Amino acid sequence: MKRHLLLAGLCGLGLVACSKHKDETEKRPSVATLYEPDLREPFPEQEMALFGAGHKSLLDGLMRVQTLRDEPLAKGLFVRLGPLSGRFGDLADWSAACDAWRAKKKPVHCHFDLLDNLGAALASHCDQVSMTPSGTLDLVGVAAQLVHGRQLLETLGVRAELLQIGKYKGAAEPFTRDAPTPELLESINGLLNDLDATLRSHLGSAGKRTPEQVKTLIDGGPYTAEAAKAQGLVNALTYDDEARALAKKTVSAAAVRGLFPEHKDSLSVRDLIALFAGDDDDARSEDPRLAVAYLVGEISDGESSARERGASEPFVKAMRRFADDTRVKAMVLRIESPGGSALASDRMWHAVRRVAARKPVVVSIGDMAASGGYYVASAGTHILASAGSIVGSIGVVGGKMVLSDLADKVGVHVTSLPRAKNAGWLSALAPFSPAERDRLEAMLVSTYELFLNRVSLGRKRSVEQLVPGAEGRVMGGERAKALGLIDELGGLGRAVQLARERGKLSKESDLVVWPDAGDPLQALGSLLGVSRGKQLAAVLSGDPAEIANGVVQSALVRALSHGSPQVATALPFTLIVR
Repeated sequence: MKRHLLLAGLCGLGLVACSKHKDETEKRPSVATLYEPDLREPFPEQEMALFGAGHKSLLDGLMRVQTLRDEPLAKGLFVRLGPLSGRFGDLADWSAACDAWRAKKKPVHCHFDLLDNLGAALASHCDQVSMTPSGTLDLVGVAAQLVHGRQLLETLGVRAELLQIGKYKGAAEPFTRDAPTPELLESINGLLNDLDATLRSHLGSAGKRTPEQVKTLIDGGPYTAEAAKAQGLVNALTYDDEARALAKKTVSAAAVRGLFPEHKDSLSVRDLIALFAGDDDDARSEDPRLAVAYLVGEISDGESSARERGASEPFVKAMRRFADDTRVKAMVLRIESPGGSALASDRMWHAVRRVAARKPVVVSIGDMAASGGYYVASAGTHILASAGSIVGSIGVVGGKMVLSDLADKVGVHVTSLPRAKNAGWLSALAPFSPAERDRLEAMLVSTYELFLNRVSLGRKRSVEQLVPGAEGRVMGGERAKALGLIDELGGLGRAVQLARERGKLSKESDLVVWPDAGDPLQALGSLLGVSRGKQLAAVLSGDPAEIANGVVQSALVRALSHGSPQVATALPFTLIVR
């Protein structure tokens, strides 16, 4: 009934998040189950709900893990790790939770794409650790930078008249001094020593590593995937779906479940838009169909709400659905992208390869599939582009924008307090040291080699054969075909025709399109009377690159401004042909 009469009037116009069902929340496993806590984003301190069940709190997560630990049919954990971003309290809670499962002889397998210091510390409490082949382990140790701007304020005609009680307080010093006092340095150095000791303690937990080994690991960071494996920081280089399948097999589980049951009566933003649009969830045809998927705009890590961004997480989920859907007999992947995040491009490549292993995937390049866009395209079984399409840019760029000279000019003074060799390597307030530059170069070389190997695998050509079309070259469709980067010249119509032929689909067969009705936040913006849904989406996503769109137009600049570390497969310029 149209989702329970639009959830009883959106639950009395309370804009949904209706009632919670305790019996569902505390559901016990009925078969041998591997549970999957998702720590890629920290749990909030308090539960947040918007159009549905919302995000569970840290306390909810810890209590759920504790309860499941004593369930006989809960066989182990598959933990999706992510950067903990300085949340030492979360590290203490989740490491204790992992140790408690291991004490029960229930394995804890952890997997990550990107990890920072504290994430690496938490990984030390796992039985097995796997890492995405294109990921980065940013284990570099702790550091602090004290910024003093009295001179800048003076130049602007501003004087800070601030008083502080307690000689170690230091809160007023950034506005009243050009350098830290001895007392502030003593206080901050003491704090850094405390945090550094905590980090090192976790990395050497249970006698796993000696203090000397921990020091060597920290000073050797950051790590590419291969380097992390060579140092014993991870056990395997694999994608999350493969790691999950192995963990499930290892514990002889019949099912893999998220930490919390899904609430069937909760309403997501996309559900809300679908209901307003009149979509009927119950209308499901079993007829063979052709899938058409779009990858449009810059490629970014994680979730995204802005329509122009090619976010990896929704794309990967969609590809996995198409791979598993036996009704989908073939897929057209339409790409219009200058690239972006190297990690996101690799995860998308893997997801498309999974589809292509089961059914034909015809890639249609629009105006552009450059760098990361071509990276993803190379996973298809057949690639088409027009003569005027921009193809290639097989290369990698990375680094940071250094503001130290600007800081000096405007009267901002910086004091750096690292606790390890490369701890401040991504700071915008200092240039790379020779050692840090070497680490960055090694990461970029590793990513470039992975890029070439991915294209080689997809195109069934040796790396040597690809070199004339690689090394960052961009080209039109004719030359791309001559160099083996695409298979034929043709547009979207030809791609659909070819996919139908290869999937043995008739012209009358159903068509399923992803994404379906556009970005839900944009549609919500229209419902709320916002003149530009894109602006609402940008604000709600907290994405400064989207908010400032028009000020900075380069895909490279935007790619370098997101995530850590800064490695991009992005077209390094904005190309406008009139």
